[in-house]
Amino acid sequence: MAAETQTAEDRSDRRPSRMEPLLPGLLFALIAALATRYWQGYEFDTDEGINLSKAALVAAGYHPYADIWNDQPPLLTYALAIVHTQFGGSVAWARTLILFAASMLLVAVFAMLRASHGRGAAWFGVLVLAGTTVFLELSVSVMVGLPALSVMMWALCFALSPGAHRGLNLVVAGALFAVSLQIKFFTFLAAPALLLAALWPDSRTPFRPVRDVALLTAGFGAALAALVLALGVPLMGQLVSPHVESDLRDTYSFWASLGEVREDLGENVWVLVLAVLGVAYCVRTRERTGLALTILSVVALIAFCLHTPVNYHHALVYLLPLAGLAGIGAERVRLRLAAYAPHWRYLAGAAGLGLVLAGGIAAFPQIADGDPHGPRVAAALAARQAPGEWAVSDRPMDTYRSGMLMPPPLAVYSKKRLRAGNLTAATLIDAIDRYAPGVVIFRRFPPPPGVIEHLDRRYEPFDPGVEGAFFARRGTLAD
Repeated sequence: MAAETQTAEDRSDRRPSRMEPLLPGLLFALIAALATRYWQGYEFDTDEGINLSKAALVAAGYHPYADIWNDQPPLLTYALAIVHTQFGGSVAWARTLILFAASMLLVAVFAMLRASHGRGAAWFGVLVLAGTTVFLELSVSVMVGLPALSVMMWALCFALSPGAHRGLNLVVAGALFAVSLQIKFFTFLAAPALLLAALWPDSRTPFRPVRDVALLTAGFGAALAALVLALGVPLMGQLVSPHVESDLRDTYSFWASLGEVREDLGENVWVLVLAVLGVAYCVRTRERTGLALTILSVVALIAFCLHTPVNYHHALVYLLPLAGLAGIGAERVRLRLAAYAPHWRYLAGAAGLGLVLAGGIAAFPQIADGDPHGPRVAAALAARQAPGEWAVSDRPMDTYRSGMLMPPPLAVYSKKRLRAGNLTAATLIDAIDRYAPGVVIFRRFPPPPGVIEHLDRRYEPFDPGVEGAFFARRGTLAD
């Protein structure tokens, strides 16, 4: 039983390496690049075009809230605006930024688990996370959720770090948590886990709960105030209200949301089974890293069962902590086997690795271009007007790929906005009249009532050979 009771610190310090946590991030980036060829896909998710269109407008000098209708925090938009400016509107480079965030998320998970449960748990944990049904696709899609979760996990990693610099680590943790909220608000679900990390006693640091919570809160408050004031973020007007509109809540069904969550867990059931083993061990030993991950997973699962709509990318919020717990569970299985049969130590490790890899391969998603007709649409749009001019598409990737700008009130052309009543026929007609786009395209949603009749006055249809409704302002059609 000696192998089982050996501390995580002893195991992880046999061959100490500060560079080891970088390895999973680097390996995943290489595998993701080879497996997805992410630089070639036209559009993996319709949110990609929305986020890139907002970034193009910000790069052109428009404010993300005063000018643009925008229901997300601003930090990723500003980062994408820098990428847009530096790399000439390259979708591939924007996706590389997201892949970097995914790699850094794996580094954070590895560092956290290695410090608390050893090298084996760390490697198992990142393999489990990378093998979930959502991680690979989200790692190369220009969407706000994964970068926010990456920063949030670094906040939790700092909050859990013991040692002489604990006070500074807590301040940094609070500041990083504030940064994550300014990428996407759903990371507020990590607040209880962060508080537990600050309050739960650790054998290697003095127990100072009041001071530790004060430092965490100070870092958070200072960073959040600085960001909100510097960026002019409207906390309620556009960032909260659109997500709790009565039109959205009226469609809420606990059983429907529970069904979506259950489906996501069913597709990753191997993660859930190993996570249960990890939870059992961490609760029994009162180990705070595992307890923090448990709190985060429970809070996230409850929150999304009470939320509408629940989309596939939300699953990462609870699969992320569950993957960390699964890594702990897999390592406990390996240690138990090694304890009963020491000469099977490496065989047990290989068996655990095989189990994790088998689950990952079974769940591994096939990343496919979500819009194979997109290149033809973008080419047709680009043939009708010069880059930088206004164009409208209910798939904003069309305008971004062709170098056009979406009118600021229409950059967020999303299903949620339509369902919440924030994008009406009047909004669309007013923006078309104000900005006079050269091309108007409807190929994702039906045109709102009255819009086609309004377009008939100044626009005429054209056919690029793709299903949808396509209109060009008179005088811009090619001969």
